Amino acid sequence: MPPGNAERLDVTFLEGRKSSPLVVFIHGIGMDKYIWTDPERSRVLAGRFPLKVLLARKPRARIIPERPGLKERLTAGTRPRRVVSVFHMMKERGFHVLAWSQERPASSASIAVEELAGLLHRFGDFAQHGIILVGHSRGGLIARRYALDNPGHIDRIVYIASPHRGSSLAGWARIVSKMAVVLAPLVQTPRNSTIKTHMKRILDFIKSRAVRELLPDSEFLASLRRPLDSRIKTLATAGNDPSLFRLYRWHMNCIRLNSNTFKYKMEPKVTFEFPASITGALPSQIVPDELRQGLGDGLVSVESAQGVEADERGVFRANHASILFIPEGRERVVSFLTGKM
Repeated sequence: MPPGNAERLDVTFLEGRKSSPLVVFIHGIGMDKYIWTDPERSRVLAGRFPLKVLLARKPRARIIPERPGLKERLTAGTRPRRVVSVFHMMKERGFHVLAWSQERPASSASIAVEELAGLLHRFGDFAQHGIILVGHSRGGLIARRYALDNPGHIDRIVYIASPHRGSSLAGWARIVSKMAVVLAPLVQTPRNSTIKTHMKRILDFIKSRAVRELLPDSEFLASLRRPLDSRIKTLATAGNDPSLFRLYRWHMNCIRLNSNTFKYKMEPKVTFEFPASITGALPSQIVPDELRQGLGDGLVSVESAQGVEADERGVFRANHASILFIPEGRERVVSFLTGKM
């Protein structure tokens, strides 16, 4: 991308102290800059799936004075009220921070690399004290591709759940198609659309060129295998909880206080979990590591995320989305970026 074309990109830039490095945040496939700048607005899977669903936690049991209605019987969990990302934490520490929405996030990574080059040219005045790249999922691979071609420009890279050895995503189309009925209530549905249309878009996304580039034998991944310049310091983190979302059914127990007074205890129990409810019915030998508890985050395996040379590493109990927001994950990244090496 010629430097001038960077002007048309959807960018969020916040200026920090003059003596601070520029930190550039790179999102993954099917996402946008909001995963960093305003997570509550962010949607994933080609913009059809609210991020907060992937961050929901098991709701707490509660006592209520009146018998609940049917609307209380099923829930996707308790969504966080406020979501803070490393973008905000680095801004608070005085760094220049920048994030952008890739124009074609489901296309070849080379396009995003060109966009990154254009942005670094456009905001070059803020990079005089160093450049740091923070990439989530494919964003980490984009950061690496740029750094391999421009070794003197980058000081540090953070790979967050980046599939250095590829992913089994390309084989998921059939599984997702069978998930249409379950996903339907969670997918944003415009007035003149249908669930079938939405699921087709998701399937098209999974079959996209961007996803094909993540196949273990792809030319793109092969191009990333040579080592980085030793002056570039790196951190690689991974998640090992593949549970992307759960549906809970409320179970009610009636508590009799006296002859005329009752209370009701509502307790949530998992009625469906993706992907465990599907993989549990499959022969264990065909379930990929991405979907195995302790071995993957639901989209990327720990082995793939850690399959790169790195000065520091970290593995967290998190899925592919929550690894960006769990306190221990954020603090590890901030510590690496602000510490001396």
